[in-house]
Amino acid sequence: MKNCLFLFLFIINISVASSQTPEGTKDQTIEVKPDLVSAENRKKLTYQTTLSILGSEFHGVRSNFTLSMGYFFNSKNLINLRYTFQNSAGAPQPTSTIQFPESARAISIGDRYFFGNSFNVLGSIFWKQHSKFDLSTNRTYFSKDYGVGFSIGNEWQWEHFTMGFDWIGFNHSLIKVRNTFPSTSFATDQELTMNFFKFYLGYSF
Repeated sequence: MKNCLFLFLFIINISVASSQTPEGTKDQTIEVKPDLVSAENRKKLTYQTTLSILGSEFHGVRSNFTLSMGYFFNSKNLINLRYTFQNSAGAPQPTSTIQFPESARAISIGDRYFFGNSFNVLGSIFWKQHSKFDLSTNRTYFSKDYGVGFSIGNEWQWEHFTMGFDWIGFNHSLIKVRNTFPSTSFATDQELTMNFFKFYLGYSF
């Protein structure tokens, strides 16, 4: 009987001892620095400015830059105003080696909506002016229009530094205010144009 009682007390003692926190570790917490993810960083920001110098916004005009000023309505919505300027020597026509200089200017306003950390979609409305100089007739042709744009991309935020890609997008002309181009093939200004791999850098605060 005594042996059974001793064994019972011994087992209880071991169980209690194993459930206790070792001295020196009680109430001790391990501090883990949280990851500085883009979604968390956006919560601390109000304004953003970015510059894009890689990628074409509108079809047919290759060299461009886009300056953007943005306001973080919240961590998921970035309202931005963008100015795009594109200038190109133009591509030679099939029947001639003569190049036709052309340029485009656009102002757009849109909302970049974030689905999580960096993935986002950008919807916008724009006003655009496209001009092209015909060396054979010594005449400049113009078109002005309003339209809508859409793109998908990723944008990363490290403290105040911003980097992003608009991987694919389109611009669709809805209303032609003016168009003096003699033909759509000469204008290279179709109603629907695609753009790819637009890269931008910026500062947010």
